[in-house]
Amino acid sequence: MINALFKCPVFYLLLFLMACNPFPKKDTHPELPFLSELISKKELFTKIIAYKGVSAVSFLKDDRILVMPDNSNLPLKITDAEGKVVFQLVYDFKKPLYLDPHGNLYGNGRKYFHPDYKKTINFENVMVGDSLRNKYAEFELKNPGNDSLNRKLTDAYEISFLKRYQMTPCEFVVVNTEKCDVLEVRNNKLLLRQTTLTKNDFAKKEERLKEFDEAVLLRWRNGRMATPEYMHYYQINDEVKFKMDDVELLKFGILKGETYLDTPYGLFKFHSGE
Repeated sequence: MINALFKCPVFYLLLFLMACNPFPKKDTHPELPFLSELISKKELFTKIIAYKGVSAVSFLKDDRILVMPDNSNLPLKITDAEGKVVFQLVYDFKKPLYLDPHGNLYGNGRKYFHPDYKKTINFENVMVGDSLRNKYAEFELKNPGNDSLNRKLTDAYEISFLKRYQMTPCEFVVVNTEKCDVLEVRNNKLLLRQTTLTKNDFAKKEERLKEFDEAVLLRWRNGRMATPEYMHYYQINDEVKFKMDDVELLKFGILKGETYLDTPYGLFKFHSGE
């Protein structure tokens, strides 16, 4: 009898239902406003940056804001805490873009010096993947059709090439001795060995807004796979509470002692205690 029960698909379905609790519930805080309603109250929020043409924002260690564009025709911007543009640059999306731990910015083969970015010098990019592909193409011209030999020659070149930058090929790396993904300044050159072309080492640690109550499953959205939709309950500085449906892990930052909220509707400054 017991063996037959464990073979029954319904039994496993019941276990799944008990473990995941997938039954929709009602909003447990119907009295709370949605964030979209709350940010319209100017006594609480001021919009600092609209997100048209923006892919992401980052809070920087000097209490500024990095605004990344969503296409290559628009400039990257660095603004002050009130959204005033301090620096902007239309950069090549096919080349590395980097903010180092001191706030200097590297883009388009140049280094822009923190804090005002007016001083600038040429700065060489070293893109490891491109260098290896180019070297393999050279060997192919010398040894057409001999893939095995060309690969061995390229592998030997890779070892000597990376040695200049205190690195080794990823397949030879011992666990916990070196990261394979690198975008940083080495030997006074901007070195890239990763698929992502951007990196920010001048960003403040990301902080997530506190959820003061458990999220509630509202419904299942039909599609190729059923997708759960939740209601989340947040609070800011223990003062203001609100809710959002199907959005979680809102990001915020503290700039010059003030709270800034990164929302789907833009970047807003929160007026604490006003």
